[in-house]
Amino acid sequence: MRYTRLHTDLCKKLLLLSSISLVACSSTPSSPEDSNDQQALAIEELKSQLEQQKSEWESVKPDLERLLALENDFKLLIQSLNTSQLSNSPQSLGEEVQPVPLESASLAPLPPSQVEEILSTENAMVEKEEPVYAKAQFLSSSGAAKGSKESASGKRVLNTNQYAVQVAAYDNEILLAKGWLRLQGNFPVLMSSVNPMKESINVKNKNLWALKVGPFANRSLAGTYCSQLKERKQDCFVSMYRGEEL
Repeated sequence: MRYTRLHTDLCKKLLLLSSISLVACSSTPSSPEDSNDQQALAIEELKSQLEQQKSEWESVKPDLERLLALENDFKLLIQSLNTSQLSNSPQSLGEEVQPVPLESASLAPLPPSQVEEILSTENAMVEKEEPVYAKAQFLSSSGAAKGSKESASGKRVLNTNQYAVQVAAYDNEILLAKGWLRLQGNFPVLMSSVNPMKESINVKNKNLWALKVGPFANRSLAGTYCSQLKERKQDCFVSMYRGEEL
């Protein structure tokens, strides 16, 4: 805007100078000396204005050249961006992208023979890693009837001469089931061979609920089982297999 205004002012002043010259030539002066003086003053004034416009133009010329250079750089940048986008875009906008077909072999289920082979391999690895555990001696149907009765909840209350391993004690009966689930998750193989039971006990005048597993035919088997738990950082001790089924 500034450059346009300067150019317009310069044109106006040149036009004014031409008009004054024409008027001066066509008019009949009162005296030649007065006419010459007026023309000289007008010419000097226009010269001073032209010099001022020239100096202003010289001062803004570098800025204008920088703007023109920036404009050219901007055009080149836009052109390069458009070229890059065209090179990365599809050849035609109407062309549809064809889906890549999935390999049918990757989606096909494994045959039964391979599944059985994988499962047998995993089972063999587990059997190699796990030591031989002391197996609990489960009560037979005839043996369970001796020394047992049903509680109000329908669970059997056992009072046998067999042995158990106490693994935890809680002050709330509700926590027994959670404790048994935790043990099954931490020691799935060991806990698969025993039955859980609970017993109300009193320790230092405080009523607690003991969580036991078993039964074991003798104290030696129960002790071996407890040792295997202790090797896995689980506290326990041998007790009698008495209480209520969990």
